[in-house]
Amino acid sequence: MNPTRLFLLLSLLFPCLAQASRIEGHISDQKGNALAFVSIGVRGQSIGTISNENGEYVLEVPEGKHTLEYRYLGYRTEFRETGGQPVERIDVTLQLQVNQLMEVTLDGNENPANPIMRKVIASRKAYNFESGDFSCNVYIKGLQRAHDLPDRLFGQDIPREELGVDSNGNGILYLFESINTLQHRKNRYQEQVLSSKVSGQNNAFSYVRASDLIMNFNDNLVPCVGMERGLVSPIGDRGFFYYRYELEGSYYEGERKFYRIRVLPRRESDPVATGVLIVEDSLYCVNALDLSVYRKNQLELLDSLEIHAEYQFFDGQYRISRSRYEFGLRVFNIGVSGYFFTQYQHYNASGKTQTEHKPKKLEALYIHPSANQQDSTYWDSIRPVPLTPVEIEDYRVKDSIELVRDSIPVRRSNGPIHTLLWQSRYWESNKGKQSTELRSIVQSVQFNSVEGLVLEPRIRFTTWDKEQKQRRGVSELYLRYGFGNTRLQVKSESEGYFGRYKQFTVTTGFGYYVKPLNGEQAISPLLNSLYTLFAGQNFLKLYQARYLHGGFGWKPVNGLEIKTDLLLERRSPLSNSNTFTFFEQYDRLSKNEVWEDFGANSFEEHQALIWSVDLRYRPFSRYIQGPDSRIDLGSRWPLLTASYSQSLRTGDNLEPLFSKLKLGMRYGLDLGIFGHSSLAVEYGHFFNGDRVYFMDYFHYSVNKTFYQNAGNRMLRLQTLDYFRWSEKRNYIQLHWEHGFNRFLINKIPGVKRIRGNEFIGFQYLKSHSLPWHYEISVGVRNVALYKKDPGLFRAEFIWGNNAVTGRNTALRIAYLF
Repeated sequence: MNPTRLFLLLSLLFPCLAQASRIEGHISDQKGNALAFVSIGVRGQSIGTISNENGEYVLEVPEGKHTLEYRYLGYRTEFRETGGQPVERIDVTLQLQVNQLMEVTLDGNENPANPIMRKVIASRKAYNFESGDFSCNVYIKGLQRAHDLPDRLFGQDIPREELGVDSNGNGILYLFESINTLQHRKNRYQEQVLSSKVSGQNNAFSYVRASDLIMNFNDNLVPCVGMERGLVSPIGDRGFFYYRYELEGSYYEGERKFYRIRVLPRRESDPVATGVLIVEDSLYCVNALDLSVYRKNQLELLDSLEIHAEYQFFDGQYRISRSRYEFGLRVFNIGVSGYFFTQYQHYNASGKTQTEHKPKKLEALYIHPSANQQDSTYWDSIRPVPLTPVEIEDYRVKDSIELVRDSIPVRRSNGPIHTLLWQSRYWESNKGKQSTELRSIVQSVQFNSVEGLVLEPRIRFTTWDKEQKQRRGVSELYLRYGFGNTRLQVKSESEGYFGRYKQFTVTTGFGYYVKPLNGEQAISPLLNSLYTLFAGQNFLKLYQARYLHGGFGWKPVNGLEIKTDLLLERRSPLSNSNTFTFFEQYDRLSKNEVWEDFGANSFEEHQALIWSVDLRYRPFSRYIQGPDSRIDLGSRWPLLTASYSQSLRTGDNLEPLFSKLKLGMRYGLDLGIFGHSSLAVEYGHFFNGDRVYFMDYFHYSVNKTFYQNAGNRMLRLQTLDYFRWSEKRNYIQLHWEHGFNRFLINKIPGVKRIRGNEFIGFQYLKSHSLPWHYEISVGVRNVALYKKDPGLFRAEFIWGNNAVTGRNTALRIAYLF
C-alpha cells in the first residue's frame, strides 16, 4: 500500500483528519506545576488523549461544539465547552479532590468498603470489556530512559552517544509510536499496524501489540509482565482472601456518585498490588484504577510497575479508554525507567475494521508494508499526544545519526583490536549490510585429554537485509589447534535465508575437525576443561571427522518446520595425548575409547553417509506478519517433534545400514495461582541397530557436573553416567516438572525474602539395556541472592534410582546471567 492510499485509509479510520477542530492547551495543579498523563476526552464519544510529561495536550475533535472532560486520579474532574473554532486553546487548572465520607448502611461494625466491593465483584462479569465483538483504533507510545549508564560494562564498550544518553549516562534509550487497528471477535484479538515510528531506526517497525498491554481485571488472575504467576485481581473471586479494602470517601460528578476505595494487600509476599479503585455508585463498576506492584509482591526483573487504566461506556458498552504502565529497574547501579501508553478510540460494536487487508485466522498482528514510510508532517497531524522538547530532540538527533551511518562505507566497531584478549571484536561495514565478529582469545581456550591445551578462534560473517534489519545469511569459520596432539584443524558452516518470509533455509558445511561422540548432548568445553584440570575427569569424548554436508529447511505453514540434511563423513578414533592435571592424584585420566568400556561395536576408521529429516509442529500457532518476515508466537497446544535418520553404505551400491526414529512431545500447562507444569516425553527406536557405530547411538542428555544449564533442564538426567546407557535399540523417557511460583515459599517467614520459585520434578527412563530408572527432584529457582538481584540463582537436589546401579543423589546449581 503506497503512502497516499494509506493516508486516505487513515482519514476514514480517524475522521478528525478530514474535518476537525484542534484543541490545545496546558494542564497544571493549583501551584502551577504541570500535570502529566491527564486524561482529556470528548463527552459521549470515544475520542480522547492525555497530556504529555510537560502538561501539554493536543486534541482533534469533529467540527462543532463539544464538552471536554479533564480527568486525573486524586483531582476533581473539570469540564470545558469548546467554541467550535478551527483552533482553540484551553488551559486548565485541576483542583484536588475533596472526598466526603458518606453514610453507608452497615451490618454491625463491618468495614464500609466491604459491601461496596462485594457488589463490584458480583457484577464484574456484566462489565467485562472483552465480552462481545468490537473494533477500535489505538495509539501506542513507548519510552525507556537510562540513568547512570557507564562507559563500559563487563569489559564491553557502551556507545553512549549512539544510544542517545549524555555524558552522565542519562537519556532516552528507546522511543516509539504506533497507530493500530484492534479487532476483538470470537474472544480473539487481531491487530494491524497502520503507522510506526522508532527513534533512530528509519526503516524499523514497532511490534508492540495493544492487546498485550490490556490487563483485564475481571479475570481472577491477570497476566502481568514480570510476574510468572500473574497478578491477583482486586475485583476477582479471591479478592477478599488477598486484599483489604478501605473506603477513603466519595464524590459527585454532576449527578453521578463515585467511591474511592483503597486496596491493600493482606500479605505483601503474594502476587498482589497496592492502590486505588474508583467505583461508580449504583452500577458498581470500576471507572478507573491506579495500582502499584513491587519486587516484594513477586514482581520479577522489574523493581516497580505502576498500572493506570480508565474505563467508559461507549454506545452503552463498557470499554477500556486508555491505559498506562510505568516501570522502573536498577541493576548493577544502572537505572532504567519508562512507560507504555495506549489510547483506544472510535469503537465499533460490529467488530469490523475498514482496512483493505483481511486478517487470516491465526494472524495476531499484521504490519502494512508502508507503515514506516510516514514523515514528521504526517505524525504531527495525527499524533494525539504532543511530544515534549526532549522527545523531539531525541527523534532529530538519532534520525540524523542514522542518515550519517547510511552514507559511510564502514559503519563502526566495538573497540580497539588490542582488547581482543578479553572481549570479542565486532565490525559493521557496507552501510550496515555486513558484520564481522572475532571471538576473544579467552573464549577460544579450552583443555581436554585428547588434545591438551586447545586454541579455537572463530570468525563469524553475517549479511543483513538493511531495509528490514534481518539476517540474510551467517557463515562461521573455525580454526582449532591442540598443543597436545599438535594437530591443526579447520571447519566452515554457513546458513542462508530465502523466500519472502525467510521460510527457506539452506545450510552447508565442511571440515577436518574433532566431534563429540554424543553429538548435541556433549558437555560444554568450559565445564569439561574445569573437570579435567581440577578433578581428573574428561567427560568429553572425541573422534576425528572429515566431513561434508548440505541441508534444506522449509516452513510451509506457521508452526511447522521441516529440515533435512545429507552428511558424508570419514571417521577415525582418537586416543588421549595428555594426562596433565593440577593434582598428582589425577595423573591418569580415563581413556577416550569409551565405546570399548560399554561393549559397543568396535570403532574402526570408516565412512558414513547419513540422511536425516526433522519435523517440529505446534498446532494453531499464531504469528506476526511483517512485510518480509513472519514471527511465530506459539500457542497453548503441545510442541510435537519427529526425527528420522537413514544410514547408507558408500560405494557403487547404496545399501541401508541402519535407520532410527525419535518422537517427542512438550507441553506446558498454566494452573494460575497454583503454578505451572511442564511435561516432556521422548521415544526412540532403532531399525537394524546391530549395524551401527557408537556415535550413531541414542545418547541421552546427561549432566554429571555441579552446574546445571537451567535453560536445558527438561529430559536431562542428573544421576546417570555419560555413555554407559547409550542405546542402539529403543527407549522411552518422561519428564514432569511443576513450579509452584512461590505459592508455598511465601508462607514461610524469613525464607520468603529470597523470592524463590519452588518446584518439584519427576523423570523416568526405560530402555532395552536399562529396565528402569527414575529421578525425583526438589529445588528452588529465581532465587535473589541480594536485594536488587532480579532472581537468577537456581538450586536443585535429585534422588536417583535404577535397576542396575541402585540409588544415587546429586546437587545442581545454576546462575542465569
